[in-house]
Amino acid sequence: MWVGIAGSTINDSTEFMVALSVHDGVYTTDYSAVTIPYVVGEIDTTSKDIEKLVLKTLREFSDEHLCKFLGAGVTLSLLRECPNLCTRLWLDLDIVPIVFNIKPYHSDSATRPNIKHRISTTGSYVPSGADTPTAYIESAHKSAASLLVPTPNNVAGRLPILRTLDEQADSAARKSILYFGPNNNPRLSIGPRNQVTVDAAGKIHLLDDLDEYKKTLLFYRTWNAVVKLADELREKQIKIGFFSSTPQGDATCTHQIFVRPGRRRRMVCS
Repeated sequence: MWVGIAGSTINDSTEFMVALSVHDGVYTTDYSAVTIPYVVGEIDTTSKDIEKLVLKTLREFSDEHLCKFLGAGVTLSLLRECPNLCTRLWLDLDIVPIVFNIKPYHSDSATRPNIKHRISTTGSYVPSGADTPTAYIESAHKSAASLLVPTPNNVAGRLPILRTLDEQADSAARKSILYFGPNNNPRLSIGPRNQVTVDAAGKIHLLDDLDEYKKTLLFYRTWNAVVKLADELREKQIKIGFFSSTPQGDATCTHQIFVRPGRRRRMVCS
């Protein structure tokens, strides 16, 4: 199962609504929306409340339906209000969190005249990667669309269509499915020049808190040595690159282990 999580302030920033959309890979199976009190300025308190709410809801759903969540799509706006949400999903529930910039409005408004459309005028025999044929709407439709041009009496023509929280959560859930392969494992992401992008080019957030890295070390001296080395490399503007003969080799996983904390220390690693 996959879940999409979105959140935003409501009622003049006096309450915060968290929306969760559950997806089974084919259909959206369930949806939940919970409202909690919100106080401007108390970021830590709100963040803890959001974490507890999301973890409790997912645990109860998993126990009731005997299922396991593989991935979670988290909106960027929610991550700003709750910075450690992805860390808690990974450490507490073993869920791979993926962050998406889901806009709170539709990018292509229906009130905006869109004369040129790209539609498929041919069958499925078009080779993969070929350009989709361009078609134009009829002149009658064009004249009808011209009526939607903003005028003093038609100011609503330029207003975007808002996207509700349930739509944002459902969109994040569907997008998170694309990052998993047939074996329910995260897909290997290959960038330009055959570069293996770490954590799906930064969209997967396993650990956003450096304090969690400290807990994995037995001695603080090791952490202090890593911090000192990272500061020296950053001051000298030294770039670090790891090379492997194959994108799925054993060394690739080891390289990603070094890249993750390095980027948290603002080092240039690839």
